[in-house]
Amino acid sequence: MKISIPNASQPSLYYIGIVLPEPLQSEITEIKEQLKHKYNWKAALKSPAHITLIPPFSFLESDESKLTGFCLNFQSGLNPFKITLNGFGHFDRHTLFISVASNLLLMELYRAINSAFKDFIKDYLQKRKQDVKVFHPHITIGNRDMKPFEFNEAWQYYCQQPFEADFSANSIQLLKHNGQSWDVGYTFNFN
Repeated sequence: MKISIPNASQPSLYYIGIVLPEPLQSEITEIKEQLKHKYNWKAALKSPAHITLIPPFSFLESDESKLTGFCLNFQSGLNPFKITLNGFGHFDRHTLFISVASNLLLMELYRAINSAFKDFIKDYLQKRKQDVKVFHPHITIGNRDMKPFEFNEAWQYYCQQPFEADFSANSIQLLKHNGQSWDVGYTFNFN
């Protein structure tokens, strides 16, 4: 059996988000598991329930300490705030999600971290894979591997289901792709 040893000079995939705390994490994972059981949707299970702040990007693993330094510097001075989840929604027929209620503090956090990240990353990358201009916070429960007819059936069910929860956003997380799924690499707690 050949064992692959990661090469620190190769880029790894990362993203920055707000990972939901327990027991919400388990509750949403259970919904994803139900969708896997019914439709064989697995893609959403490859990442913990989260709100994406910086979408996936490549970064040299050997420079990971600079990335964690960015997150540490950014989170200093941030205060916890409440986030409300309210119902289900979708993007076209390719993503099913739990909706995040409108939240000025979350919007400000998104704008600030994206602005700071753009300045930080320019030294490492020519251009980001994508510049996100519209922020629509959500928690994905089904995406890439759904078929249109499965989406229609699932949406008919979930559009009638209630989902309400609140949690305190008191940290951001740096997630790293391990080749199969996303792991929380670091958590940066707010003041």
